[in-house]
Amino acid sequence: MHSQSLLTDEQAKMFAKELKTLRRENLSQAEGRGQELIKLYPLNPRILCSHGTTLLRLKKFDDALRQFDATLKVNSNNEVALTSKGQVFIAQGKFDDALRQFNATLKVKPNDEVALNSKGQVFIAQGKFDDALRQFDTTLKVNSNNEIALLLSARVYLLNGNELNAADIIRRLLIKGIHPSYFWIIVSLEVRNIFEPGTFHLYQKIALGHENITNINFESMIKHILEKKDPTPEIISDSIAMFARSKVFTSILFPSPIDRVAFRVADPRLSR
Repeated sequence: MHSQSLLTDEQAKMFAKELKTLRRENLSQAEGRGQELIKLYPLNPRILCSHGTTLLRLKKFDDALRQFDATLKVNSNNEVALTSKGQVFIAQGKFDDALRQFNATLKVKPNDEVALNSKGQVFIAQGKFDDALRQFDTTLKVNSNNEIALLLSARVYLLNGNELNAADIIRRLLIKGIHPSYFWIIVSLEVRNIFEPGTFHLYQKIALGHENITNINFESMIKHILEKKDPTPEIISDSIAMFARSKVFTSILFPSPIDRVAFRVADPRLSR
């Protein structure tokens, strides 16, 4: 058995990286490996926090909170654990608690881009779109190329009915490279004839090269969306999932509980 005192920071980073890799492949294996490592190194904040992330992905929210709290007992200024606690609160719909948690992160690290964006996502989930846009502007003052802030700003503009602003942002992102996360907005804008013809075909050509996406029937998907009187993001999401043959496609689009909560804000039942 390894001694806690013999674990170097580089070794801890290596174990945390191992858990991150396992999370991509098999969450259950990542959970088991995390439990093994915590038995060996019960006070290492990197391992504790990484295991908490695994539990969050597994939607074991109470267990994840305990894990992040254990991390903070070792290092009260661990910004990853502080922010991750806020992400748990978002997943639980506890938006006020989430905001307090992200503010705690920002006291430790004022320019933490994850915490700044996460506050914006809370505002989206609460339906406070103007506050969300101001929050993403704050992130972009720290890093003008923060793709998450740009993408979420485009989502807010679309939810607000400001489709031209959303289109401008997405075009800016497309210049940098196309990623599946941009897809539902592209669908929305093309359905409304905001994007020029050909955007879809360009996207299709590049997106199909993604290792986790096998094929998407774009024409059928657009037809399905157009049959709806007023396609909301939720309808668009369902249409994407329906016509994507890869089971992991939706998880690529919305990889975290935060993203899914923010995405579904158009559903009034989820508004706060």
